[in-house]
Amino acid sequence: MKTGTTSKILDCQVLSPKGFIYFTEQKDDKEWENFQASDLEGAISKISTSLGLDFKPHGIQAESETSKKKPKSFKSILTSSKKHLKEKNLATKESAQAYLKIHQSLNVATKEDVLAVFKDKNLQELMPQIMDIVGGSGNTLAHMTAYELYTNPSNLKTLEVSERYFLALAQNKMLPESILEFYLDLLKGKNPIKITNPKMQETFLLSLAACTKRSGNPKLHLNLVGFLVQNLLKCKEDVQCYQMYLRALKNSQSATVIPILLKLVESNLDQKSAVIALETLKVFQPKILRDKVKHLDQHLLTIAQDPTKSLSLKSTSLELLLSTYQNEVIVEEICKILRQENDKELTSITLQKWLTLSGEYPDVNVLLR
Repeated sequence: MKTGTTSKILDCQVLSPKGFIYFTEQKDDKEWENFQASDLEGAISKISTSLGLDFKPHGIQAESETSKKKPKSFKSILTSSKKHLKEKNLATKESAQAYLKIHQSLNVATKEDVLAVFKDKNLQELMPQIMDIVGGSGNTLAHMTAYELYTNPSNLKTLEVSERYFLALAQNKMLPESILEFYLDLLKGKNPIKITNPKMQETFLLSLAACTKRSGNPKLHLNLVGFLVQNLLKCKEDVQCYQMYLRALKNSQSATVIPILLKLVESNLDQKSAVIALETLKVFQPKILRDKVKHLDQHLLTIAQDPTKSLSLKSTSLELLLSTYQNEVIVEEICKILRQENDKELTSITLQKWLTLSGEYPDVNVLLR
């Protein structure tokens, strides 16, 4: 009943915050047919007097049913989405939605929540997929728990599980800096760990290089780059060692290593490692390359004309020349080299690379016309 209107009286009434009086169990009584009141307080007073009761208004508190329910645990959400995480279902829309839901749950999970998942025998077959999620998480406790049980590079349980974690870590845009510092300390702290598995060592280094680059922390980035360069120079005749540290430096994308890499290419470094070093220079903008190495064009021309260098190294050198110096003089020099070499394969590879570059650099496109 709204105040100011007539209604039959009821035994029980509840006052709502919107100024309404609701009655139940109506009784037929003419006393109430002409009942009127100017406002809510007046209505309560008249009803109180008529019934001989002392009504006292009070506030009403309500709580939704959903707020009373505890949020689902990380384990329960993951378990309910178990079928969508299986390898055969990973390319589905449902799998993507499940990953997002699980990822959101993990970001607020406690250590106990994470432990419950890691120790569940029924979830062990999904551990590679779970590590994809943990590696991409911003939850510090989840990362540390994973390290304790699965991802310690020096104490491997399963190579695939550890690699999946570090590959996800390399792409993590919300990685806590404390986790990055923790792994860097393991690598070059007072008591550095020893990684005996070569594949795990390379994955670990490549991931950390990518993480420090993405972190935006110059100190951490240069700290790791310095470590990589020092160990690269210690490789001596170990080709696999050279290539591992070169790939890590490529992932770091630190311009400070440009002169070092060029010197390695010009030295007696094995041809495959030299190509990796030169390919690493391609990730930098042309201006950065020119600023870091004076007369870079002359260095690259020398490499391209060196009879001891491999075909792939020469073609990469010519490609880098054109992308870094987009002018007619360089084009004439490159054409001169191709005529001197008189190598159809080198000419073919170089032209293919030029065509690719013409789609990226308008000036190159003009030069090729």
